Amino acid sequence: MAEDSEEECGAPDDNRLQSCFVLHSSRSKARKDRVVSRLLPDEPECCEQWRKDAFDKFWRHVESVVESTLEDGNADCFSSIEQWICNSQFCKEQIKLYSFCNASSSRLSSALLFSGSVDSSDTHAIFDGLCSHLQKQNRCRVARLQPHLLLGKHGVNSPLRSLFKQFTGITPETTDMEILAAWHQESCNEQYPLVVIVEDAEHSHSSVLAELVVILSEWAAQLPLVLIMGMAMTEDSLQMMLPASVTGRLHVHSFYLKSPLHRLEAVVQAVLIDLPFVFTWGTAVVKDFYEFFYSHDNTVTSFLRLLKVSCMEHFSKQPLSFLCVNLVDSTSQVEFEKFCKKLPSAHLKYASILSPSQGDDISQKIAAALWSYKANRRCWSMAFQCFLAAGLHMNFKFADVYYGALTSSKFSAVVKDENVLSLITERMKYLAVSTMSELLKEWTLLTSHNGQCSKDLEALRKQLSSTDPADVAPPLQSSFCGTPSMTTRRMRALMGCSSPPGVSHCNDPKPTEQPKGDQKAKSMRMAMEFLERLQRDYIVAPESIPFHDVFCFKDVNALKQAMTGETRKRVHSDLLSSQATLKCECCPSNGSPAFSLHDTALAYALSLEHNELVNVHDWYQSFEFLHSENKSAETSRKRGAKRKVFSSSEGEIPKPAVASIQARFCKAVAELHVTGLLRLPKKRRPDSVQRISIGFSSESSFVRRASRKMKRISMLLVVAVMAIAMYGASADYCDLTTLLPCLSSVIGDKPTPPSEECCAVVRVVDPDCVCGHVGDDEGITGINVKLAAQIPKKCGRHVPKGFKCGDVPVPS
Repeated sequence: MAEDSEEECGAPDDNRLQSCFVLHSSRSKARKDRVVSRLLPDEPECCEQWRKDAFDKFWRHVESVVESTLEDGNADCFSSIEQWICNSQFCKEQIKLYSFCNASSSRLSSALLFSGSVDSSDTHAIFDGLCSHLQKQNRCRVARLQPHLLLGKHGVNSPLRSLFKQFTGITPETTDMEILAAWHQESCNEQYPLVVIVEDAEHSHSSVLAELVVILSEWAAQLPLVLIMGMAMTEDSLQMMLPASVTGRLHVHSFYLKSPLHRLEAVVQAVLIDLPFVFTWGTAVVKDFYEFFYSHDNTVTSFLRLLKVSCMEHFSKQPLSFLCVNLVDSTSQVEFEKFCKKLPSAHLKYASILSPSQGDDISQKIAAALWSYKANRRCWSMAFQCFLAAGLHMNFKFADVYYGALTSSKFSAVVKDENVLSLITERMKYLAVSTMSELLKEWTLLTSHNGQCSKDLEALRKQLSSTDPADVAPPLQSSFCGTPSMTTRRMRALMGCSSPPGVSHCNDPKPTEQPKGDQKAKSMRMAMEFLERLQRDYIVAPESIPFHDVFCFKDVNALKQAMTGETRKRVHSDLLSSQATLKCECCPSNGSPAFSLHDTALAYALSLEHNELVNVHDWYQSFEFLHSENKSAETSRKRGAKRKVFSSSEGEIPKPAVASIQARFCKAVAELHVTGLLRLPKKRRPDSVQRISIGFSSESSFVRRASRKMKRISMLLVVAVMAIAMYGASADYCDLTTLLPCLSSVIGDKPTPPSEECCAVVRVVDPDCVCGHVGDDEGITGINVKLAAQIPKKCGRHVPKGFKCGDVPVPS
């Protein structure tokens, strides 16, 4: 038995030598096969792999299309920057003169690249494209400085060190410009200008950026340096950041990128309209996306995130989603129909549920419906772009035209409903001839592949060419005759014309003939008929097509979870309804600010009483006041204590308590910043923070309720307390915000005695101004007038007998 135990446990000598004991041998972790999630009961296992491969192929194509679209959108601006860099001042003859130039007489060539308030998530991609564009031509050397390199704590050494490393490829021990000059004098580098790109100048430290500009400008005569700074809006921001002595060293040129709205429209059109894949969004998804875009996040990055989430949801939850890619890969309808016939029986049964019909060959119907949609997709895109070109001349937005195209039906052009496309067709008759000529050129380019549309536009061009724009003027009318704008009988009597409005025959025996006007009307009718034909023949709502669930994503709830506004909405609602969640008795049930609230919830509730820009000092004063009221209340209850908590001089809060309140306030502000409800102070307004307006109805109702309550309390406090000071000492001001120290003495079930700060306000407030704020009797609810009337007596303010302020009597 002992031998057996010794064999199992091992020799004693071996155990002494071991630093630790292994209780059991480690088992090899066998990789378990992942359970395949089947969307249909009898679906084969290979179908999930089909959907995964379809998603991978689709998304790779989307990424390449988005990249090329953004490059094409910025190509003109980047090419102009490249042409400006490599202009005459950097040709070979002038580069030779750099060694003979006086350094003090040269200014640094700089360019301001205005991004049009593009979000930081898109700014990085923009400067990635600019760097790759400049390096692709191999005509200059580029170094890129990001905002984290231009911070005040690092100084100018950090950006210079990064600049030297990007140019020379090594990290020097010192940041001397002689190193860069020696490297540029080499034969392989002396012919290239040196481009320094500051990605986001507005988020850089102003002193570090100014020092960098001074150093580069001092070497601008010896080195072909070019500085490009990314800006948001205007040149005024650069003048506010840098002193005049620094901006005088710059020779500034301005370049402008397209707005974020144009960038997003181009990407949406390239992905959801022009892409050969048949995947698209439903009308509800498009509507919610644009509401989210205009309210929260207007970036291309957010659109790509939502698009990827929608694709993942569609390809993972739609059993037949892989047909979107197979439809594009098929070269003919016969080939695609053969593929559909090979579908498993579970998929064919599911397809019969999507579009119930009496026929037995469901695979043939799937192939015919999807192939018809693929064939008409190019014509649908052509018709949409024609409507979009016309709508832009009438100030219609891209989103409105796109949503109108998704909700249009074949009867919209006949019944003249309120669809946007019908409105565009109706307003064609109000276009000028010159505008119509420009629009006709755009239509010709868009419909070049469609023979019937080209014939219609050729006939319209001939008709429009017979109309002279100079002759198409409104009919001449006498100034004493009725016009369509003079519709009243009195106006016709004053003008001396008895005819109804719009009829002009007072002094003219015959109406003026307008043959050219008839030609214009005929041309406009032809243009309207052209748009009606496009809407009737090509614009079909995707959701009205059979088997549209295969390629159309309509689950709005799944997409909303990826929108950043939803997360902030939940945090916003939780902070404002903490009492309802915790169900405590110490916090007021109506949601008003109180010291018993959590610091973060209290700070956020107090911030809603301000505008979008919240002054940090006023915000902290309100926060400290509520906590100091709690301290004074606790002290007043302990009158029988042997030792007082407060000092006997002014009743101020002890310094440790003030420091504790400041620390709690800073922690609350930091938590609000982390949750995305607050932006920290910037250089322009270091004393203000920006509250992010989420735009929810709950926020507006809370703000209205809080502001209404604060106005009522301020007015009642003025009526009951400050009116007593009518005949007291002379006062010089009447600021209602100074009355807050007396708030706890006139409201609530257990009011506190007036503090010294409250009495100081009562003694010096202007009585005439106070009584001017007295309202009606409606606001008296919620305040104890008897307690308020005793405050002047407690504070030592004399009041004459029978004194009244408004309708409120004040006892002496």
